[in-house]
Amino acid sequence: MANKKNFNKTTQINIKKANPIVLVIVVLCLVVGLVVGWISYKSVTKNDTFILIGQKEITLNVGDVFVDEGVKVISFGNDISNNVKVEGEVNTLKAGEYVLTYTVNNFKYNGVKKIRVVKVVENEQ
Repeated sequence: MANKKNFNKTTQINIKKANPIVLVIVVLCLVVGLVVGWISYKSVTKNDTFILIGQKEITLNVGDVFVDEGVKVISFGNDISNNVKVEGEVNTLKAGEYVLTYTVNNFKYNGVKKIRVVKVVENEQ
């Protein structure tokens, strides 16, 4: 137990004797590190995006061909569009409203969804 008490006293004495200039330098280094980190983050992510390619709502006639243009996803400067999961499908042989939901499992866009609505209508003559 004596060693523990001596250690605590020594630690307290060393902290009390810390030079104010050293403390200022430590705080300054922390601030500079935070600023440099923030600037780096902003420069790496400035072009990040998660957007639908094409229209958000599309109307087709029964029997038309639907080509899904997909989405473009840039995260931390990398194109991760190939990692997008699409839920839903479109049946152009049957009139109705179809919803396609695009998601990507990614740190930045986790939980973000993009939605495209495709309306298939009876041919008007």
